[in-house]
Amino acid sequence: MNTLLPEVLVPPSDIFNFATMDPRANIACAAAALAANVALFAYWLYKIVVYKRNPITGVLYCELAEFRTIVREHCDDKDKYFLVDRIPETPEELGFEPDSPTPPADGYRAWMPWWRGEDRRHPSKKDAGSRSFPTSKLVRSNRRSETKK
Repeated sequence: MNTLLPEVLVPPSDIFNFATMDPRANIACAAAALAANVALFAYWLYKIVVYKRNPITGVLYCELAEFRTIVREHCDDKDKYFLVDRIPETPEELGFEPDSPTPPADGYRAWMPWWRGEDRRHPSKKDAGSRSFPTSKLVRSNRRSETKK
């Protein structure tokens, strides 16, 4: 009801802004927000297609300066090598500044439950150290149960 008769129902004051009650202003703001969201979605699709990245299983914006800064300041070598496990670039190439040029032996490996024990890391990373696979015991137990049947 305030948008129909704003001068009567809401008296003007220093802290109240009538511009938000103007439908043209609301439509302009909504159009600008829609345009920004469409542009962001287009950029997101560009990154996915050009760099062949999957935002569900890996990092999408690792080339951004803000992302690099966060990784350098808050991640250890295990995290840095985990972030690049599914992409061809190394932490050094992305500017993450790892302490060691090789991944740590007790580091993490990229893994998703629906991969069913298959190693789907980037081919250049499959031979990068003897990092343990988190489902190795699960895969072995599944194989044992299949052989018992």
